[in-house]
Amino acid sequence: MSWFIFIAATLLVLASAFLINKPWSLPTGEGLLSLFVLMTAQIIFSLLLAGAVLQRLTIPVVLLINALFFFIVLLVRLRQGHIRRASPCCSIKVKEKIKEIRGNFWALALLFLVTGETGWLTFLGYLFPPYDWDGLAYHLTAVAAWIEAAKITLTPHSLWANVYPLNTELIFTWNMLFLGSDIIVDLTQLGFALAGAGAVAALGNLASLKTPGKVVAGSLFFLTPIILIQSKTAYVDVALASMFLISFYFSYRYAQDPRNVYLWLAGLGSGITLGMKSSAALYVTVNTLFILRGLGKCYRQRAGKESLFYLKRLGLFLFLVSLGGSFWYLRTWYYYGNPFYPFTVEIFGYTLFPGSGQVESLIMQPNTPRELRNLPWYQQVWISWQETNAPYVYDQLLGGFGPQWLYLEFPSLVIITLKALFQRSWRLLSLFIPFWVLFVLHPANWWSRYTIFFVAAGALALPLLEQELPSWLAQPLRVATLSLVLVSLAGSFTHTYFSPQVVSRFLALPPEKRTFAELRPWGDELAWVDEVPPGSRIGYTKTSFPYLLYGHHLRNRVFRITPSSRKTFYQEILNLDLQYIFTTKDSPAAHWLKQGSLGFHPYFRYGDYIVFRRMNWEGKGKP
Repeated sequence: MSWFIFIAATLLVLASAFLINKPWSLPTGEGLLSLFVLMTAQIIFSLLLAGAVLQRLTIPVVLLINALFFFIVLLVRLRQGHIRRASPCCSIKVKEKIKEIRGNFWALALLFLVTGETGWLTFLGYLFPPYDWDGLAYHLTAVAAWIEAAKITLTPHSLWANVYPLNTELIFTWNMLFLGSDIIVDLTQLGFALAGAGAVAALGNLASLKTPGKVVAGSLFFLTPIILIQSKTAYVDVALASMFLISFYFSYRYAQDPRNVYLWLAGLGSGITLGMKSSAALYVTVNTLFILRGLGKCYRQRAGKESLFYLKRLGLFLFLVSLGGSFWYLRTWYYYGNPFYPFTVEIFGYTLFPGSGQVESLIMQPNTPRELRNLPWYQQVWISWQETNAPYVYDQLLGGFGPQWLYLEFPSLVIITLKALFQRSWRLLSLFIPFWVLFVLHPANWWSRYTIFFVAAGALALPLLEQELPSWLAQPLRVATLSLVLVSLAGSFTHTYFSPQVVSRFLALPPEKRTFAELRPWGDELAWVDEVPPGSRIGYTKTSFPYLLYGHHLRNRVFRITPSSRKTFYQEILNLDLQYIFTTKDSPAAHWLKQGSLGFHPYFRYGDYIVFRRMNWEGKGKP
């Protein structure tokens, strides 16, 4: 039943997006990207309306909101007379492009690999539970807390689950709310990866790539190791990069052809991107420059008439950006006094928003590998890129772009950029220079998962170079590309954790037993969670992975307890009606529980951790 509701709700969103998109008469590729933006926006806005405004994050309320929106859009389109069949010439063009691809072995081979990897990732996502560190620590913890509370609220489990922008987590919420489990939540980024590949292929059209070349560009982007590995995680880096590429495409198109639809999609896409991670402010700035360029073109075409018109268009773009991305920053500002908390924001030495420290000291320095410390940024980047050894992991510090990047894609990007400079090809320069600028300005640009967007430029440059070479040079380049892609695929195939032996063991397990405790790349101290009955009320004092305490199908209630004295500790246990308490063995909580006055006895031990179970617990029917 849960799958039926999930599919029905998603189709409802698709239908709304289709009706909105239809009158715009966009080419096939642009139309698909438009559908993706509209669907993502509707899911985010409907969940924010249900969970943050109405404080009713439940299946009936979310379904009702989306159903009402669909019927409103349907009525508007019926009145406008825009419900009609697709144009036959659109189908003819698609058939022609398919014919071109089928005649190009290079494009066909890469497309085959994309299809195979998509199937493999889908299989892994279905078979294995979420296993990634940050996902279990705060990305999914935020989602579980929202679903448990039936509203979008702050959670006591993790600071990062409260202060980071969480648009991607709203997409996670859509999957988990309707399915009642996390069975496909770590495949969410796979959809974004495919959409990002589509955006790269669309950008190939702007670079004058032929149809096979556009397929190659999109495929090379998708087949990058860090993208493949992260596509089966509950991280946000692939979603962020892909959403930026889509919004960048529509911003660039508006600079070329200032149609309202490109402005709307660029604004929505930029807003969604900004609501995924605060580093997206750089990306939105670049998109805004293209919007200004498009407005300038429109101004010249109108001979400077109606100046207010241009301000309204710019205002509309900024409004859409704010609509899609400002909620999380405003919430953090309201609760913590700083929209970027816990990071300190300084401008010219003046502290605008106080916090716990700079991004560099809180995030970058602790994660910088020893061999990169105290080096100039360009040396850090080059050392990182030279690390092409497998196997690849989802949070890889050194490397992650694969040998195809180091030996083919990046050199092609350098050649194409220099060639465009010498030939003064402003079209290509305006396409590639933004990627260079963003990469140079990006913090920790040695870290592949933070600079996934830069791969798009190399993925475009390689087929563009191949297209301009004589056949006797182009053919070896194609062979080398396929060979290096295959090498990188071999290194990313198991994702480090999913060896053939582990796959076989999980296939032999019934679905309800395919939990993190069976995979357990870490977190052995939480193996006991699988054994407790559904509906258990669990309190904890300390853990790196509060999400795991919710158990299979989010069946448990989880509470963080912060005992300051034995009396308040006992009172908190009674008020929350706790059945299990997870703590460290030398903590005050463990000492008080060992005294036995509330009927708690040791239930599980591992390392420094201990679990106490209340033997006489009968439950008080607390929600």
